[in-house]
Amino acid sequence: MRAPGDRRSTLDLETLTPGPGLAASLGRALAALHELPTSLVEDAGLPVYDASAYRARRQAEVDEAARTGKVPPTLLRRWEQMLEDVALWRFRPTVVHGDLTSEDVLVRDGVVAGILDWNEAKVADPADDLSWVLVAAPQDAAEAVMEAYQLRRTELTDPHLTDRALLAGELALARWLLHGVRVHDEEIIADAVEMLTDLDEHTRADEDAISSVG
Repeated sequence: MRAPGDRRSTLDLETLTPGPGLAASLGRALAALHELPTSLVEDAGLPVYDASAYRARRQAEVDEAARTGKVPPTLLRRWEQMLEDVALWRFRPTVVHGDLTSEDVLVRDGVVAGILDWNEAKVADPADDLSWVLVAAPQDAAEAVMEAYQLRRTELTDPHLTDRALLAGELALARWLLHGVRVHDEEIIADAVEMLTDLDEHTRADEDAISSVG
């Protein structure tokens, strides 16, 4: 129960604006999370993945989604090409929240005041904690978050961080599909298929536009 006058609220990512305020605070908070000692997770007996093992985990998800026959073939090929690109998966694993959404981020007086719900914490790919920002925030705000994040990280030599973060956002749709299949929920399956179809159309349109410019 909050005390009278407590001005904390959860983050509204869709209305986030660029600048030195909340967007920068969010970037610094995510960077601080990823700077935590990995021993905190290891000593708690929570999952720990190196880069190779985490790439294999993502590949297994894509393979399982492919077996449903419900993922557009062009989207599957795109995912498989990214997973086969070894350079893309050279990263230093960090502590990650693992399931970040706007509802997990507390805001007070225009800055991030805390992060909730650590049930999925692990040592893994820091890109996973950035995907929701890149997918849901306005582009200029997402860029401000990433700039503040990169300035705060002390050992960030990961040129493909954004690429993996965007891929993680796409693979979240595959996991939603798999969830629907596992629980035999046709409504979830239909919702996932619709989103995957939309994603496929958008990515193909983007690729066609890039090709025409080239």
